[in-house]
Parts: sequence; C-alpha cells; structure tokens
Amino acid sequence: MQAHVLEDVLMDMQMLSMVKPYQKLSVCDNRFALESFNSAAEHKDVEQPHESPPKESYFTSLRRFFGNQNRRNVLQKLRQRVTELENYVLNDLVQEQWIKRQLRRLHPLALQGIRNLQVTYREDSQTYVHLDVIAQRMANLFDENPRYSTNTTITSPASETRSTL
Repeated sequence: MQAHVLEDVLMDMQMLSMVKPYQKLSVCDNRFALESFNSAAEHKDVEQPHESPPKESYFTSLRRFFGNQNRRNVLQKLRQRVTELENYVLNDLVQEQWIKRQLRRLHPLALQGIRNLQVTYREDSQTYVHLDVIAQRMANLFDENPRYSTNTTITSPASETRSTL
C-alpha cells in the first residue's frame, strides 16, 4: 500500500477519536468529516443517557441528501479503513516508530468514537450491529500483534441495559 493510504487511515482514526455521543460522521473527499451539532443541545452535556440527540437542521438534511451522504456510506468507509488498518498491523507493514506510537495512541480513542456512534444510532438495529462488529474487529486487532499491544478495555453500549431494538 502507498504511504498516503496510511496517512488517510491515521487521519480517519483521529476523526473517529473526536466523535461524541449523538454526533454523526460523513465522508468528504474520501475521508471522514464530523457533523457539527446544530442546536443548543451541543452546549449541554449530551453524554448523559437521558439526553435526547440534537436535532439536525434542514440544511444539514438537504446537504446529506444531495451529497448522497448516509450512514451506509459511512459504514462502508469505516469497514474499508479497518480492513486497511488490519492489513498494516497484521502484516507488520509499518516501519516508522512514530506511526506505531500514533496508532497505539489513537486506537482506544477511535474505538470509543465507534462506541459513541452506537449511541447515535441506537434506534437503528442494523447500523448498531454493524458498528458493534467493526468495533470488535478493531478492539481485537492490536491484541493479535504484540508490537502494537494497547491492553485497552472499552465498554460497549450493548453491555448496558437497553430496550429491544
């Protein structure tokens, strides 16, 4: 793989690490982009379980519609990035120590970002399960190569009490 792909993986892991509960991702120029909160709810502590998600503005909805941006596109890009990351880690293709350190640093943060996306999409059972499988792949990835070991535990929203999907 080319070096720019590894840079894209690192940038997308950084974006994932910034995702808050109820926040959405989109794909822009083949990379992740964060959707901003468009209401007063962004100033509240939205991480509390009783909070409702912020409402999307009509502009955001239209932009997503005309830009063909939806959660399926994001899931597809997320699966692609995890596959690329698996290739780099399992085949030990990263030689630079600073990149290995960045991957180790970003790994638990990006994993938490995926869990936060599960909070965002908790009412969509298919998306929720897709995100859970992706999170499991990513969580186990570094355990399979001791050179990248992070010994990280991230709690899954699935382990919390939930109503039926």
